[in-house]
Amino acid sequence: MKYKTDIKFLRKQIYIDLIFIHVDRFFHEYTREFKIATSVLKSGVTKFNLNIHNIKWLDGRIATKKGLLDFIKSIAPEYLITITTKLPLSQKLLTIKTNQLLQRVNRVKFGRNYYKQDNNHLDGLAAFENKNGKTHNHYHLLVMNNVSNDTRELQETFHDACRKIKLNGQQVFVQEGIDVQQIYDVEGIGDYIIKEFNDISDFHLFNARGGIQERDYRNIT
Repeated sequence: MKYKTDIKFLRKQIYIDLIFIHVDRFFHEYTREFKIATSVLKSGVTKFNLNIHNIKWLDGRIATKKGLLDFIKSIAPEYLITITTKLPLSQKLLTIKTNQLLQRVNRVKFGRNYYKQDNNHLDGLAAFENKNGKTHNHYHLLVMNNVSNDTRELQETFHDACRKIKLNGQQVFVQEGIDVQQIYDVEGIGDYIIKEFNDISDFHLFNARGGIQERDYRNIT
């Protein structure tokens, strides 16, 4: 009997340890997930049943992050493109202006009437970031297409396009606010992206015009 009890105790301890390992990988220390996982770890196996609700919730959060990481790995993005602005734009307005920028880039890379042909545009996943007001809203784009043999050339395409995007006479994007990096370690980039973004609603697929798929912004500022 004691042997079976020891096995159950060990399995629960391994389970708790694995949860904390995954939470440490996928969540920052300031998140609710990390704080709850730390509490469960400190409580130990003796309070396993009391923590079962939190443990199941953490399991679900980890599963969501794992699924997103698997999706990022499956699309095998070629570029990580960060688009920032010095203007304090809402998510809705930032999305509109970013799509105007992407439209110009698509025209350069795929032709003026690119949208008339299927799958003839930039494609991938966009991650919206808002650091609780610490920085202006901005986007990270994971672009699947290998549209250039030279990362600098692709960055220059974005830089040229950003000069034309304005709001009330002000240039929305500036060259130093747009960064293009070729991805060599998809899993490493995936880890970074899913740890930085805590809500699945922050992620948007590209649409049929090579821009960010817009959502219902009526309750978003």
